[in-house]
Amino acid sequence: MSEKILLCGEGPTDYGKPGASSGQWEEGPVQPLIRNSVRKEFCFDYATKEDIRGLRLQRRRPKVGGKGKVAFKLCIIAKLRRIDSVILFSDADREQRSKNNERNAKRRFEKVYQEIRELPGGMRHFTVPVDLQTIRKATRKLARLLQRPGSSRFKYHARHLYDWLIRPAEADLASGNIDTLVVIPDGVLRTIPLSALHDGERFLIETYAVATVPGLTLTDSGPIAPESAEVLLSGLSEAREDFDPLPHVPDELRHVRETMGGTMLQDRDYTIGNLKSEFRAHPYSILHIATHGRFGDSPQDSFLLAYDGRLTMDGLERLVGLGRFRDRPSC
Repeated sequence: MSEKILLCGEGPTDYGKPGASSGQWEEGPVQPLIRNSVRKEFCFDYATKEDIRGLRLQRRRPKVGGKGKVAFKLCIIAKLRRIDSVILFSDADREQRSKNNERNAKRRFEKVYQEIRELPGGMRHFTVPVDLQTIRKATRKLARLLQRPGSSRFKYHARHLYDWLIRPAEADLASGNIDTLVVIPDGVLRTIPLSALHDGERFLIETYAVATVPGLTLTDSGPIAPESAEVLLSGLSEAREDFDPLPHVPDELRHVRETMGGTMLQDRDYTIGNLKSEFRAHPYSILHIATHGRFGDSPQDSFLLAYDGRLTMDGLERLVGLGRFRDRPSC
């Protein structure tokens, strides 16, 4: 599988633009230069100026401007899309072209370089002296013990996981006055509620508001205008495969539709094929699914039950991508 590179430039004259009719990205002169420089298999994903402007930084975040702010936002977008590499093409020679002055061009390059070097401390990476197998073992034990009502034995493993996952970042969270954590768990961590982690005195949910999303690329950081949002409601009330019926799903979908409106796919209409057709035809910004689900150690082992099969997290990502990134090519 080829690696993705998130690319952003000054405008259509360097890194291209979305095709008006084809839906494919019309490349500029930058892409061939990158392909000649990067000696490995990869494909491009793109961040537009609208993507950059739509990502709002916290007010408490240290000030950073110019290309440093753009680069910082690109790193956040790359994380949300599960992309490891980012290229920001800066038209830093524009001043040289306009004034034909190498000194001014050099100063502008140095300014851009300094801005990117001075990125704020908002993106941190912590390392703890514990191997993956130990984390998996503790997580599985915590998941089993949480299903035993009245028992507090789970706190032993909940505290260990807190020490490994949260405690290294406590000082930064406190200094930034952070009150909400958005958690994107991976692997076996998908099988437990992160809000149940324990610091020895209180649960994580007692200190922070905790929001959990199933995958990085399923999260859109931009705001949604309720009055213009297109909503797709889907659900399964009938018994399928080895799963029991969910008799309250019709009422749930009806109540949500009365509140938000939208298109509804229920039971026999709630198929993976119909979901694909809907996302190809409409730019849905809200997807509500009421069904059985299972979350395993990997996206392939995690799924939502549809009438005609299992919708994995990878499949859900591709499904949402049909609407969200229809102007950008996928790998």
